[in-house]
Amino acid sequence: MAPHLDKGILIGVMLSLGLFTWRRMRPHMAILSRHADDTLRDAAAHILQTCDHISIMRFDGALYFANAGYFENQILEKIAVKKDVKYIVIDAESINEIDATGEEMLHELISRLDKQGIELIFARAKKPLIDVFRRTRLVDILGGKTLFRTRTKALRYCWQKVIDNDVCDKQCPGECPLNFHENPVVLEKTVIKEAETA
Repeated sequence: MAPHLDKGILIGVMLSLGLFTWRRMRPHMAILSRHADDTLRDAAAHILQTCDHISIMRFDGALYFANAGYFENQILEKIAVKKDVKYIVIDAESINEIDATGEEMLHELISRLDKQGIELIFARAKKPLIDVFRRTRLVDILGGKTLFRTRTKALRYCWQKVIDNDVCDKQCPGECPLNFHENPVVLEKTVIKEAETA
């Protein structure tokens, strides 16, 4: 068997490279919701209820030419299921890099969602990603106030918008899965301050 050892190693390396490439092309995209321990976790993995109006998603990978279409399709597929979604928060902590294809896709996606009355928001974006957003004017397209340092700040921003439109009181029968039942007046002041400094 020793004469074939090199072939086995080569096959193993090729399979590993193939798996790595596949994961880079199709990073995990999770919809998050509030867990009983008060953390935001993968709703599907932990069988958690999600909000009908605010969707927070985590993309576990870089955003470049090989997966830009996948990223866009994942968001469009998820909002197709949630017809009442008006705010999408992208947990961007794992997005360490973005190329020209990713930038172009985001421009088109933001425009497409805007026509549907859906606002795209980013949370926990790292400096390299924010620098790209500024250089490509994505910050201006996003409105300048939809880049937040934390997911909590982003969700509070969305929650205030939902409160202002009386959406939850009219349509939601029970407690919000995201657990943002806070004093509206205090929340409004907090949201405005955080949006200005985010």
